[in-house]
This record gives sequence, C-alpha cells and structure tokens, in this order.
Amino acid sequence: MSNNLKELTRAHHDSAERTEFADMLLSGNIKPKLYQEYLHAQLQNYMVLESAVDIDASLEPIFRSTLMEDDLNELEILYNLDEVEDNFQSVVEYNHHIQTLIEDDKKDALLAHLYVRHFGDAHGGQIIKKNIPGQGLMYEFEDRPGLIKQVRELLHDGMEDEAKICFEYAERLFVELMEKYLDSPEEYLSEEVLLAKANGQDDYDDE
Repeated sequence: MSNNLKELTRAHHDSAERTEFADMLLSGNIKPKLYQEYLHAQLQNYMVLESAVDIDASLEPIFRSTLMEDDLNELEILYNLDEVEDNFQSVVEYNHHIQTLIEDDKKDALLAHLYVRHFGDAHGGQIIKKNIPGQGLMYEFEDRPGLIKQVRELLHDGMEDEAKICFEYAERLFVELMEKYLDSPEEYLSEEVLLAKANGQDDYDDE
C-alpha cells in the first residue's frame, strides 16, 4: 500500500487541474456539446483500460464504461446532439500505450492508470457530478468507500511513473478539447439554447 503516491504525483495532478478545460468542468460552466466531446474521449480511454480485467477481477465494480455510455446516450437525447465521431490524437496515443501495457502484462502499471482515472471519479468526480449536464451516472458508486479502500491497498510508490504518464495524457486531452472549442465556438451553444432548439423554439436568441 502506498502512502506517498498522491504526493509523488501532486505536481502532475495540479498541472492538469489548472487547465482552462478542467476549470470549466469543475465550475459548472461546461456546455453539453463540449462535455459530450470530453465524455466520448474518456470512454475510449476507459474501454481499453478496463479491457484488462485480469489486473484484478474484483475491481470490476469500479469500472465506468457502461455508465459512461448511458451518460452519452442521455446527453444526445436531452440536448439533441449528434454522435461524436472524431477522436483526439492524445486518445489514440494513450490507447496505444495502454494496449502495450496489456500485451506486456504490466499489471501494476495498469493499476496506476486505474488509480488516476477511477480514483479521480470517486473523489473529484463527486464535485464534477454536481456541475455537468445530465445525471453523471459515471460518478455514482454502489460502495464508494469500500472500492477506494480496495484500490488503495493495491497501490505502491513504484507506480509513480505510470501515474504521471496518465496525468500527462489527461492534460493533453484537456488542451485539445479547448483548442477544438475555440476553433468552433458556434458549435458549443449554451445549455439554454440547446434545450430551446430541442423544444422547437427556433426564434430563441442564441446570445
């Protein structure tokens, strides 16, 4: 069990959290279209990571992919959004990295990524859930304290490097999301506008 992994990776965690996208995600200012893009990208990452179920089959209750798919379906229906088809370069490269770890049977390295992502959902994700469009089912855990304890007992300081890699990929995705948002801001309408359009109020003032 690691008592130091959080401190060993704090600088990387804080760097990702200071990005403009993370600020939007945590503050409640994220719009449905941008959150959909984020959730779709995250789903691709989680599906590959969670495919390595043999890292510890008892951890399956912490897996998020199915709930993330439910969240995406809800967003598409509630806000009349088209399905996301594009993928980000960071996602492609991250998935290749995870696949390599799976092929090389690097179980501890995979656990380091699960620590960053799923621990994040169980902790900071509880704040995010209150500030996003939709229900945020991916942030709901049947036994959150028990799962946190179970994962924590598997951690050790030797996971530091892979945990840092995971944070670095997360930060790259945040930057790519903001670049896409700034390139096409008209695609990322406010929640009120999207709801109005979904309800057929064509004369709604977009501003």
